[in-house]
Parts: sequence; structure tokens; C-alpha cells
Amino acid sequence: MTKIIDQMHPDENNIQKFDLLHTATPLEPLPRLGKHIGLKNLFIKRDDEGGRGGGGNKIRKFERQLAKMILEGYDTVIIAAHHQSNAARELVSTAAMMGLKSVIVVKDLIGRKTESFSSNGNRLLLNLLGAELIEVPQNVDFMDFISDLAAKLRAEGASPYVLPFGASDALGCMGYVDCANEILKQIKAMKGRDPDIVTVPTGSCGTQAGLVAGFARQGVATKTVGFTILKEKQDAVHGVEALTKQTLQELGSESADFDVFIDDCARDDGYGPITPECLDAIRLTARLEGIFLDPVYTGKAMAGLISQVDNKLIDPEQIVVFVHTGGLPRLFVYSDAFKEGA
Repeated sequence: MTKIIDQMHPDENNIQKFDLLHTATPLEPLPRLGKHIGLKNLFIKRDDEGGRGGGGNKIRKFERQLAKMILEGYDTVIIAAHHQSNAARELVSTAAMMGLKSVIVVKDLIGRKTESFSSNGNRLLLNLLGAELIEVPQNVDFMDFISDLAAKLRAEGASPYVLPFGASDALGCMGYVDCANEILKQIKAMKGRDPDIVTVPTGSCGTQAGLVAGFARQGVATKTVGFTILKEKQDAVHGVEALTKQTLQELGSESADFDVFIDDCARDDGYGPITPECLDAIRLTARLEGIFLDPVYTGKAMAGLISQVDNKLIDPEQIVVFVHTGGLPRLFVYSDAFKEGA
């Protein structure tokens, strides 16, 4: 454990963190996709690249959360998830690198019953990682179950640390304050000014909240638009607002002004069900730019961005950054949805 502690360092706010990404993730122009949908300055932030277990947005969140856990003497980390969870995959692989035990408490949140959904994608990778998955009965509350499990583990001599759903708390959000800073530097180097709009899929609200806090703290006018794929619109607004306030408070910037923008145009029936617009956005991004989006988060967010352009909510001249939060393994478990005519 001493070697792991030696890999931590204080950030600019003297909060201990690991550099799990090692360097800023790439920011790339998407000229062909941008031209096709009507944007002259479209970019993508590649948070799907880098970090253990295939990458994704949770890696940034874990940088400070796992540092806190190790410094405070915890040896087991628990998170609520489901069988195709990106967060679970990223957590188990990162914990393995640190020699920590991880426990994934799972419930069926999507209801997709195909064979590939049960055995491929993130579920296959979790099996390869030797993940410990514990099922929660559908009629049992997630957090009640986890509380009882943590008590049981403590009685057995373990020291469990429970991560919030989606790893979304102020410490996790700080990872996306870092991301906001990276985007500002990268876009300024390319275009000489700040981006106008940053778009992101919004689930447990932490990724968007971190970006909002990051831009607010820098005092820039960049607007962060979250395409909710989990919560209803007002619940998502409240979730992002609360986490943004908590993050700014932790950073000593509670006086910073911010606004929360949530669009629910791509949500459809909520978390998991795929839409024709999402399928079209995935195909379009792959065929024009060679970049894969996923059916649950980024595919819907891209469909949402295209909808905003079509509805003239975005000026074609504006600088727009699409944050890619990962999720490639889930493409394989929706293979039936991509059949002709589906």
C-alpha cells in the first residue's frame, strides 16, 4: 500500500489524487460530421480514451475518491450498478491495479433480455476481471441493501467504502473541473478563444456538474448542455445544481455564478431503451469520423446535439465541444438493434 500512496499528489487545492489518466485526454475536430449536421466548429473531447479497463468518464471521478479511500484506511469499495455498467467495469479494473477489493451491487435497471446483453459487453469484461457481483432483489432498495452489506463486511473484518451512485459527489465532480480546464486550454490553443457550448450526456449528474463548476470557477461564458438519459428534466436540473454547488463550495468558489441547462429531447422512455435517432447518430459518427458512440449515453447525447442544431438552438458559427464519456463495450450488447429495419 505504501507504493500506491507514493503515487498520489496534492492538486491545486491540496486535495490528494491519483493521475489515473496520466495526461489530458485528446480534443479532436470533427469537420466531416460538423459539416453534415451544420456546425463549422465541432470538436470531441475523448474521455473514452485512457485509464484502466477500457476508459470512460468515471476514471476522472475515481482519481480523488480512491485517494481519499486509501488514505483513510479503507480496503474494499462498493458501488451500486447493473450488469452492463461502465462505472462497474472502470471501478473493478482501477481497484485491481491498486490491490483493492471491489464489490458491485447490481440490479436490472434496463430490462433488456437478449443473450448478448446477459453475457457480452461490460458483463464479459467484468467476468474477465473476476468482479464480485451481488444481486439485489427488484423489490429491495439499493442503498438499504448496500448499508446491510457494508455492515456485514465490517463484521467480517473488512473496511468498506461506499461510492455514491455513478461515483457522483463533490470529489468525483472535481475530475470534471479538471476536464473543463483541459477543454479551455485545448480550444484556446486551436481557436484562440473559449468554446461557446460543451455538450455531455447526463445520468447521475456528476460529469455535467463538474464541467459547470469548472467553467464557472474560471469565469468564462461557456454553456454546458446536458442531455439527460436517466432522470426526468427537472430532477436532472436539481441534481446538477446541487452537485455544482457542493463542488464549488469544496473548491472555495461558492460565490461563482452558474446556470444549469438540461435537454430531455433524447431521453425517450428513460435509461436503456434505444431510439431510432440514437441509432442514426451512432452510424453517422462512425461513418463520417470513425468514432464509436454507445447506445445508452453518447449515442443519445449526439442525437440530442443534432436535434438542437436542427431546431436552430445552436448557431452554426459557435464552437461546440461534445464530451465522449465512453461506453464502447455496450455497443456489442445492442447488436440486434442495428440489424436492417430495426
